[in-house]
Amino acid sequence: MSERKYLRADEIERLRQAWKNWYRADRNRRAKYYWTFLVILHTGARIREALSVIDADFSERDCQIKLKRLKLKKSRKSSKDLFKIIPIHETAMDEILTTRLLAAQSGMLTPSYLGFYFSFKHCANIAGLDSKELAKPHTMRHSYAKWLIDQGMDASRVKKLLGHASLNSTLVYLDETPEDIGEAMRQKGLLRP
Repeated sequence: MSERKYLRADEIERLRQAWKNWYRADRNRRAKYYWTFLVILHTGARIREALSVIDADFSERDCQIKLKRLKLKKSRKSSKDLFKIIPIHETAMDEILTTRLLAAQSGMLTPSYLGFYFSFKHCANIAGLDSKELAKPHTMRHSYAKWLIDQGMDASRVKKLLGHASLNSTLVYLDETPEDIGEAMRQKGLLRP
């Protein structure tokens, strides 16, 4: 049996709360980490994709973020393939832009890869995510994909949103645990609650 590679809703909420509390303890210095976490949380971006976001990549009017694709095969490097547009909820967009503005005013807009990685590990520890596999930023990408599928989004659309070349790459994120299967069966009335 494979180990679960995504966070459940309660774990995501604990992690989000840990990040929020950590950020609030020193807003000026930690805003750059927090907005990056929010981009990853709400878009399923890879860390380096989130770190490459610039102000022009945000469309507040359309509630979209343009992410530069960093994992492209040489055969797919046409100009239209260089970016992916991710729609996000307006509340999430407001929180990201507000935090990003604070980071810019503090003169510390973009964190380093390692700085973000260690901040993520710290907040994951606070949230009680003890598993080495779950306490990684890339787990948020798996969690985002799982959440989209659970909300009824077709796997081929998730593939496009995440920027995968192959549907098989997307299906890896969706490895169902016995817990997941049991919960789905309970929701359909096939098992007792």
